[in-house]
Amino acid sequence: MIRPIVGIALFAAFATPAWAQDPLPEEEFIVKQAIDPGPNLFVYQESLDGPGTIVVFGADTLSMKGTMTSGAFGQMLVEPTGKTAFAQSTFMKRYAYGAMEHVLQIYDVATLTPKSEVILPPKAAMALSYVNLLQHSADGKYVFVQNATPASSITIVDLSAGTVLEELPTPGCWGIYPAATGAGFMTMCGDGSLMSYAPKDGKFVEVATTPAIFDPDVDALFTTGMRVGGDYAFISFKGDVSLVSDADGVPKSSGVFSMVDGVEGGWAPGGYQMVAYSPDLKLLFVLMHSKSYEGSHKNPAEELWAVDVATKKVVGRTPFAGFWSFTVSSGAKPALFGISLEMKVVRFDIDVSSGLSLTQTGEAGLTGYPFLLAATP
Repeated sequence: MIRPIVGIALFAAFATPAWAQDPLPEEEFIVKQAIDPGPNLFVYQESLDGPGTIVVFGADTLSMKGTMTSGAFGQMLVEPTGKTAFAQSTFMKRYAYGAMEHVLQIYDVATLTPKSEVILPPKAAMALSYVNLLQHSADGKYVFVQNATPASSITIVDLSAGTVLEELPTPGCWGIYPAATGAGFMTMCGDGSLMSYAPKDGKFVEVATTPAIFDPDVDALFTTGMRVGGDYAFISFKGDVSLVSDADGVPKSSGVFSMVDGVEGGWAPGGYQMVAYSPDLKLLFVLMHSKSYEGSHKNPAEELWAVDVATKKVVGRTPFAGFWSFTVSSGAKPALFGISLEMKVVRFDIDVSSGLSLTQTGEAGLTGYPFLLAATP
């Protein structure tokens, strides 16, 4: 009987001070009504074993503001003001087989919540995230969704009605390149031509088809087209810049020049979101890797090159190893944001006073398979 009494006495001795402590203060948990104001960076995080997410960072600090959830195999679009975001993705009942639903979700960025959605025909391309697979018209009236069944077509969503307007067949063509004004767009075709479409009498109709502007068997173009003033700039696998004017709705070649002629080392472009343009700096930026070969067009960068499209010259090069996607913000002092192989998004200040140099000013971790990003005011 002695040992239990001693044990109880010892327990009481040690326990008494704890009983005498003041109670902990109550914590109040709240949900913010809106994210903090300021410029944002959006990154689409694909997850091949479940839903993807759009994660929102403060562009100045890369502090995380929150996420918006989508389905699988998603594409992301953020309208220019940064107030509305879109995700086109697939919701699968049993994931590996069975019924699925393709949805265009429309989010209010301030509250990080979906404000509406449009059910799409079950034909949307279930692909990794690329800029030109989900686009909106310059006038803001329509959203265009790339389809693959595997036949190619484009679903056109009327945003004011909140419904699908039509499915537009685009056989042999891929990618969506909106006109600078109005509701028209171009698409790139496998024979090297471009086709343009515009609305007429409530439907979209073909406007024009260009002669071949490139030979896909000799030097294919990346489908990531970047608007540079009145032109689109397309980058080729071997390092050409191909300019296409669509100013009058009828696409035509504005010329081609090489970034790599006379440069030793076998340099070529590579990556996913591998080109960006700064209208304020008037420079095109391209991810580049050396010792290129057939099939290296998705290799991550070793360097970042700055190209003056007006003079058709490379005006700066800087080390940029291990990045496969990037974008550049707007403004007189734009920042550059890159996604690295280490699954991080990294912020850089850009200096073009003497060639090109980058200064890292922040980083944040990512999850899944992040390939697509967008910066907004």
